[in-house]
Amino acid sequence: ELVGQQMKGAAVVDATVTGNARELKAGGTLTGSNIGRGDNEALSLKSTFTATMPDLEPAKAQVQASSTATFLEIGGQKINELTADTTYSQSRLEFKGVAKEGPRELAAGGSLVLHPDHQESHVDSLALRSEQIEWRTPEGTSATVRYGDNRVEVKGLQLVNADQRISANGVIAGIDSTLQVRAE
Repeated sequence: ELVGQQMKGAAVVDATVTGNARELKAGGTLTGSNIGRGDNEALSLKSTFTATMPDLEPAKAQVQASSTATFLEIGGQKINELTADTTYSQSRLEFKGVAKEGPRELAAGGSLVLHPDHQESHVDSLALRSEQIEWRTPEGTSATVRYGDNRVEVKGLQLVNADQRISANGVIAGIDSTLQVRAE
């Protein structure tokens, strides 16, 4: 059990911790095998990380990691490899990652903001690739997806492929849902 969550698998953390009450620092590696929780799991996980905690206050902590996981199953989806660079600070997770499964690939970058009543993802870049086909967010655009309390709200999601465009805006929340998807 880790932070109140039932986990499975094996993990080894090799870290150096330095500093004092003004700023505690840690850096090292995390290596895991058959890591998971419930039906979500990864055969292998390798991560290098750095962490700082100014004034020994967890709310001020910042953690940066570069991670690679292989042969994952998440939400019923099988993924051959997932790589990610992440930074967590003040309830905000900045991310840039790539998931690969056979000839298909998803690349995404943005941030996840953890609010008390909902989560909010700001997607600055998104690319979906399969064989020779790629759909991606147009340069300079950003989408917001808010979810919580049985409600998902999408604002400004756009994907383009040459002169084709798909956009989505609206809410998914039961019978009063209005999600508008437009293809041009």
